[in-house]
Amino acid sequence: MNMNSTLREYIPFGLRGTVIGRTEDKVIVLFDDQFIGGTDIHYHCEAYRGAFVNPNYLLNLTKKF
Repeated sequence: MNMNSTLREYIPFGLRGTVIGRTEDKVIVLFDDQFIGGTDIHYHCEAYRGAFVNPNYLLNLTKKF
């Protein structure tokens, strides 16, 4: 779940998705819904659904507390 919406690359606050990969400093996320600032992750998903996100801005909802 995205927990930051103050960046220039706008991802709506609370938008949920699935982590599908990572780079040196970013996490590649396939979001459940389309949004204006989204990409197609170099033709690997539907347009406007992917993003390269700083992992500090994400909340992992799969961890058990």
